[in-house]
Amino acid sequence: MMTVTGYKKIVLPVDGSDASYRAFREAVSIAKRNDSELIVLHVLDDFVRFANPDASIKLYEESRVDALEILDSYQKEAEELGFTNVTLEVIKGDARYGIVEFADKNKADLVVVGATGKGAIERAMMGSVSEYVVRNVKAHVLVVK
Repeated sequence: MMTVTGYKKIVLPVDGSDASYRAFREAVSIAKRNDSELIVLHVLDDFVRFANPDASIKLYEESRVDALEILDSYQKEAEELGFTNVTLEVIKGDARYGIVEFADKNKADLVVVGATGKGAIERAMMGSVSEYVVRNVKAHVLVVK
């Protein structure tokens, strides 16, 4: 179990959902109080399960543009809230594994996640992504409802 006297590196996975926005607001507040680095992370599905490679590439590129817009808006809002130590990251893969691997590799002290994501099933219960992160990442986890 990790003991933390202050959070110096916070990872915030976002997907554009209302829950991830609420997590963002909380993460910025915690980061400001702790003088932390806030890494806003978006994990892009690589769409490899589609049989058509051209369709997979097109979907990926469209998703990447959307992800960069989301990340940019979070960075601008953090700056408006008086917090500038924000790093933006986009990685490719399954969100569950990508978040845990990224947070562990980057030695995060805290991962702040929204309770649910964009999927309809995830909105009905604590999301499978947030549950996986809680169970598997080495850092402390804050799940924001």
